[in-house]
Amino acid sequence: MRGGKAASNAARRTRWTSLVGGLLLACFLLQSAIAPDWGPLARWQADYTYRLVTGSLLGAFIAFQWLLAWSRTEGRAAAKRRIYSWHQIVGAATPVFFFVHSTTLGYGYILVLSVVYFANNALGLANPGLVRSAHPLAGAWVVAHITLSAALVILGCHHLWTALSYE
Repeated sequence: MRGGKAASNAARRTRWTSLVGGLLLACFLLQSAIAPDWGPLARWQADYTYRLVTGSLLGAFIAFQWLLAWSRTEGRAAAKRRIYSWHQIVGAATPVFFFVHSTTLGYGYILVLSVVYFANNALGLANPGLVRSAHPLAGAWVVAHITLSAALVILGCHHLWTALSYE
């Protein structure tokens, strides 16, 4: 009986994190399209130190999300269960982390980085586990999510290198 209740709680958490994350993503994209003046936040985001600190926090967030992959490769089942909950909850907040660093999607390779970042977020929110783990698209979904995550790390490292080289 206990396993059934835990599965039910996990399914409820997945639905809630997907709903909240979807709303946060929609809000970010809407504000990006409208491009309001965020006053003090815009001034902070223009400051090199602020960008360095928030970019580092964004990098730490991305590294934290990779803990799930690490726990799976290390065969740590108990750790995987704990980390998966946090992976979902923190993943739903993806647009907030980005918004604190930048309110725009940028242009050029920064736009590509932003699109990969938010496509991976949308893909995470559309987890086929919302239906059931034996979903026919589950395998393709995992491959796509990991591929976008790897591309995000590569593009993020390029961004870090470029940002530090030209400041």
